[in-house]
Amino acid sequence: GGVQADQLACASMGCHPATVITAIAASARDDGDVWLAIDAELVEVQAKSVLQNMAVAAFKIGALADAEQVQPVAEALADFADVPVVLDPVLDHSSGEEWQDDDLVEAMRELLLPQTTVVTMNLSQARAFAAFGEPGEAAATFTAAECGRHLIEAGAEYALISDAEPSASMLVNLLFDETGLVRRDAVPRIASPAGGHFRGAGDTLSAGLAGLLAQGIDVPEAVQEASQYTTAALMHAFSAGLGIAVPDRLFWAGDDDEEVSRDAN
Repeated sequence: GGVQADQLACASMGCHPATVITAIAASARDDGDVWLAIDAELVEVQAKSVLQNMAVAAFKIGALADAEQVQPVAEALADFADVPVVLDPVLDHSSGEEWQDDDLVEAMRELLLPQTTVVTMNLSQARAFAAFGEPGEAAATFTAAECGRHLIEAGAEYALISDAEPSASMLVNLLFDETGLVRRDAVPRIASPAGGHFRGAGDTLSAGLAGLLAQGIDVPEAVQEASQYTTAALMHAFSAGLGIAVPDRLFWAGDDDEEVSRDAN
């Protein structure tokens, strides 16, 4: 997941990824993730080293480790108002334990969402985001449409809710804007070949989307292509550890003859 997923997915879209590291994580199968936040000043220095030396066609924002990092990221985006931004925030650990960082979520809501072209979350993440500032636990039962409306009202131009209908046989991605539902993409629901879960599926979707927007493709069409690309990457997923399956973001580069031979063996 994370930066490795972003680099491969962006490269698959014909883009050159330049990264700004916000956190270092050690992922454990059973114990969740251990995070080390990068100092906000170093985040700013990294961003300047990229933005002052090369043209940027799109931004993809992933895991921000604390609220202090939001300000330099927001300031960097403000200098490139015409460049599309994909926001795919990390709101929980792989173990399911929530961050419980109200300051971080509030900072993202105030400083990043108003500069975001497409914010993308799965339904449970969108509900957790919407729950901040809501009385009681009403947000836990929000529909995808209600979550999308919440994210749009908070400033995002589009909201992409992935796996928006968890009980459906197909995996459904819904794209919303201020007018409501823009498009609905239903793709096959892929089972993990490792028998556990996929690592970095959401990163593949958001980074692929950012790469397509960098190519000048309109948001609805880019969402459709990113959904199809992610599905293909999951169909070609491989086991990279006990209970972990990794989407093959370079599935298109494989040798068909070698793949047939490998399957036969």
